[in-house]
Amino acid sequence: MDPKDASQLICNHLDEHHGVGSEEKVKVRRLLKYLNEKSVHAEMSPQGFEPVFTGSAAEGLNFQSSDEDCMVINNNVNVIQPHDEIAERDASKTILVMDNTDCRPGHTLLRLQRRGVLMNDVVMNSITDFRGSEYLSSEKFRDNTVEIGSYPHGPCSTKVINDLEIDYANCFHCQSWLEQSDFRNRTKDCSWPSRQLVNKIVKNGCHAVAIGDKHSRLFAMQWRISFARAEKSLVWSFNHVQLKTYALLKIFLKECIESNPSTRELLCSYFMKTIVFHAIEHRPSMWVDDNIVKCFWYCFSILLECVQTGYLPNYFVLANNLFHSNVTGDNRNRLLNVLERYYDKGWTCLFDCLRSTVPQRIGHDKRNKLPGDVLREAYHDEYIWSHFHLYCNLVDIDIADALKLVQRVFLNTPDDSLCDTAVLYFIHVIRRSICRSYIADPTNGTSNKSAYRQIRRNKRLLHLSSATDVSSGLLSLATFYYNVGCYTKASEVASCVVFACQKGGLLQSHGDRDDVGYEEEMCGKGYTLLQKAKSSFVHEYIIDKTSNKLYPPELFEVVDRNANDISLPLLPYAIFLLVLSTFRLGDIDQSQTMLDDLIALRTDAIYGVRHYPILDSLVRICHELLGNTSQAIKSSEGSCRKLSDSPAALIKIADLRQTRNDEQTGKTDFNTLDYCNVKYHKTMYTADPDNFIKMSWF
Repeated sequence: MDPKDASQLICNHLDEHHGVGSEEKVKVRRLLKYLNEKSVHAEMSPQGFEPVFTGSAAEGLNFQSSDEDCMVINNNVNVIQPHDEIAERDASKTILVMDNTDCRPGHTLLRLQRRGVLMNDVVMNSITDFRGSEYLSSEKFRDNTVEIGSYPHGPCSTKVINDLEIDYANCFHCQSWLEQSDFRNRTKDCSWPSRQLVNKIVKNGCHAVAIGDKHSRLFAMQWRISFARAEKSLVWSFNHVQLKTYALLKIFLKECIESNPSTRELLCSYFMKTIVFHAIEHRPSMWVDDNIVKCFWYCFSILLECVQTGYLPNYFVLANNLFHSNVTGDNRNRLLNVLERYYDKGWTCLFDCLRSTVPQRIGHDKRNKLPGDVLREAYHDEYIWSHFHLYCNLVDIDIADALKLVQRVFLNTPDDSLCDTAVLYFIHVIRRSICRSYIADPTNGTSNKSAYRQIRRNKRLLHLSSATDVSSGLLSLATFYYNVGCYTKASEVASCVVFACQKGGLLQSHGDRDDVGYEEEMCGKGYTLLQKAKSSFVHEYIIDKTSNKLYPPELFEVVDRNANDISLPLLPYAIFLLVLSTFRLGDIDQSQTMLDDLIALRTDAIYGVRHYPILDSLVRICHELLGNTSQAIKSSEGSCRKLSDSPAALIKIADLRQTRNDEQTGKTDFNTLDYCNVKYHKTMYTADPDNFIKMSWF
């Protein structure tokens, strides 16, 4: 195959690859990371900390192995170099001075020059007497920053949040550029990086991270100089071919180097990124789609030459040899043998690694029948759906701060998809703000006028939220209407959700997603991202005691006795709200019919209790509401069999049995219904959500 044809084939594959994707998709990933970073910053800044997301995930890639890294900068501590002056604005901060004595380039010691007013215990407990002065020990600092529920990983503390592993690297900022680095002068006449970007990087300085040189006797005291923020800026300046070349090198590393037991631990993706930096600086004009094979081979040649010489210079500190630790002696010889075998194959070695990393659906999946642009559009929307909810749920942010972020996005980009993503983010923040601060009884401790004003405001904002997705927006609105006593409207909104579920083509987190139906209905027809989200994006309705207090009072006992978040799938929760609403309206027969539908879902392959044990609790609550005490007991007993360690279910069984005894002895005057005599029939839901969201806000 001709290299030019191979380049086009590889570029097309990478544009549809789940870990790389189109340029538009990469921009959306970066925007979501940016929004999340700023959200975390709004939460952490009052304590004097600043987050900076780094790693390949923050750079726009989405490989399964992509790092989720976050630098946590302690802004109450400043690192300076020996000749730096202390700024007046830093008068209250702790000052640490770099000491490069007996340190390899890229590493330093940190001597305590001044204790600040806001010096925390972690820093205080890490100070060690060394060489007649007080120094900060990187080893003690690492140990002191590992929180409960985390574990140490190199210079980081790794924590699992929403099934996602995130590495937190606590560090300190040095506002001046490192004296050991010639980056500013070396790139003076380069077309990449641009002079503007170089000045920005130099102005932002560098950071000290708590890890020393493994081959130094001062390992426990040394700190590594990190340029992670600068590296992120450089990667964000890549054109899409440069980013895809970087992705190809990462794929090659995983499939061809790390798959070989003899070379598995010798290279890392940071080395590949460094090679791409050097390659672009020295050959800035070759990076176009038709040349991607040539671009990869050029980077591969640099890698081979560096292994041959045993020297890979850090991009910012050329005297710092990144191969100093691992790529030496026998390790270097083994790695060299492997690389030379691939070099003898020529550029066709690319296909050795791409065969297993290109998604299986390429060439096999029925989605491949769609035109390429429609296929990529579907992948783009799928990414938005699958990651948006996760990013937005990691932290809480004030509505005013979120609006500033969205305004910044609109001012800085003409891209419609990025603007739509920002709007989705803002509306999601509004909904979460209402759910987080929701008060079940707004009249408690306030005037009726103030309570009505609060209800009116929440209703308007939730109507806005209902126009952006099938699940969270509409279900929040339906729950709100039920809680304020508007049972007819609650029933109408819940019916809209059920109607949407019957249409198919949803992108949802449970069961089998109807991707082909989604593509046929929504893709390639000129719909905006907001329109697609309103019709097809589905998330579970998450209830917890802090972030979402908006739920029916009938669920209070379940939430109160559950230590974890409660995930309610779309259709069962909508039907549950219909049972409650129709009962409050006095339509008992309709409530019982809805309950029959809910019971049928307990054995459903998608919603069944094997995936969602909460369904037993929903059915039990409905039975209680309708007076079916015996059936409520059976539901609780079934829940106990499936969740044998659930004390809440055992307590409820005892309460229900006492209620039944009271009914049988005549202590309770309650008109029970005979559940067994209710004839089951399928309910038809015909409310169109597109019509509902046009209702007046007032």
